[in-house]
Amino acid sequence: MDIGIIGAGDMGSLTAKLLDKAGYVVRVFDLPDRRSEVEKRLDGSGVKILDDGNEVARKSDLVIYAVETTNLDRVVGEFGPQAKRYAAHGGLTSTKHPEMAAFQKHLPSNANRVTCHQLYGPSTGPDGQAVVVMNVKSTPDVYNNVREAYSHLGSRVVELSTKEHDMITADTQGLTHLGFQSVGTAWKNRGVFPWENLEYAGGIDNIKALITLRLYGAKPHVNSGVTIFNPYIGKRVDQYDRSANELFWLMLDRKEPELRERVYRARDAIFGGKTSEPLLGDKLMGVFALGNVPDNLMPNSQLMLLAEVDTWYHLLEADPIRKPNPYRHLLCQTANFRIRVGLAEYLFRNEDMLEASIEESLRNTQGLKSHDAAFTSATKEWAITIRHGMKTGDPTLYHHRFETVQKFFGERIAEGQRKSDKLIRIVTEAIKNSNGEKKN
Repeated sequence: MDIGIIGAGDMGSLTAKLLDKAGYVVRVFDLPDRRSEVEKRLDGSGVKILDDGNEVARKSDLVIYAVETTNLDRVVGEFGPQAKRYAAHGGLTSTKHPEMAAFQKHLPSNANRVTCHQLYGPSTGPDGQAVVVMNVKSTPDVYNNVREAYSHLGSRVVELSTKEHDMITADTQGLTHLGFQSVGTAWKNRGVFPWENLEYAGGIDNIKALITLRLYGAKPHVNSGVTIFNPYIGKRVDQYDRSANELFWLMLDRKEPELRERVYRARDAIFGGKTSEPLLGDKLMGVFALGNVPDNLMPNSQLMLLAEVDTWYHLLEADPIRKPNPYRHLLCQTANFRIRVGLAEYLFRNEDMLEASIEESLRNTQGLKSHDAAFTSATKEWAITIRHGMKTGDPTLYHHRFETVQKFFGERIAEGQRKSDKLIRIVTEAIKNSNGEKKN
């Protein structure tokens, strides 16, 4: 099977190299002014770089569109009709709703459509990670051939419908990005670098800082594609914003009985009865610091994690049939989501630590309250931004806010990326060994 990839950015090029290594004939096309950049990315591979996207489409049994969500409709409209009559079409977008709309609009009715989503980024790679395969419309033979090709893009294959995929990514990636982006925005708004402030030097906050820097090290369109183009993200974003703000006001008003009841109700619903080993342990939590960790750590309410579990609880209550809890989604996980669940476990499954979080959240500590106020303000800011993007289909405001925080962290992002890559490799390997995972 010959495979054509339209778009040879970070993920397009990685996909091309993986498929080339698996023995497929792979051709790629990107804009002429990116030719030298594409050549560097694909150096040493057998991938053929063509200057004509129409030629790539005409010669391919499978056409993969690896472009930004905002460009997808135009690109599919330009090259899709040039493909072979019974060629299969797929894409690499994190949200499949706009992809399906573009396929429906521009592809002939007899075109096969089998798409995928790699649950990792270019710096992580496929080892130990999953690829989601979605059979939209195809003959059995075509589907089997395309599924086999996609299986080389991950260590295991998860098969879903596009609707199931988008609902799960709204629960996982969308909320993960919102939480960590809000943390980063809060730090930026306070002018605080977490590795230079004793409020954020503990084990949980080391990991939070790394994943925050990791997310802000990505291109803005990757993050906006996960959120504002997903039709299922809205109520998740609204609930996270509501959870963060309502918990904060309970803390600020020192309504201890109400706060304690709410936190423990969410804990019991999400973590009650769990006896398996947690995803993250004490040894791992202490390894990944961006600065020197003092012996006398300052208190932290961990409002981000309290709001996260409260959100899961309310989503579970609102949808008891589908049961959108984090453990169910671990089969369709990204590394960032896996670590996010691990952080929540680390706090909520340790009663002493959880009690300390509640106690500290009720103290009238100015620095702590200032950070929590900045965090709740940031969640509101991002919720409004995402809602605006969903309504207009325009990610400009989202990208502007994202890039403003990127500039604040500056060169520290690169260090965060390096250390978070190491963290993800260790966590992935530990989970593979505990689950006895094998490649599909």
